[in-house]
Amino acid sequence: MWISESEMNVFLDAEYSKPALEKSLQDPSTSWYLAEAHHPIGFAKITWESCIPETSISEIILNKLYLNESYGADA
Repeated sequence: MWISESEMNVFLDAEYSKPALEKSLQDPSTSWYLAEAHHPIGFAKITWESCIPETSISEIILNKLYLNESYGADA
């Protein structure tokens, strides 16, 4: 997805640095969910009200959905 490693590092810092995570967890328009099947297998981040630029339309965004790649391997 990224052209360079530095570009990826900028993204990771913006999304997963401690201040970014703390802000996201305190934002009332954002929710984080854990997916479980006997143990945690992934998580999702959802933004409930996000305005589409240059419109009056608000949308729900599934920002992230991560699943453990080993889930189901032993099922």
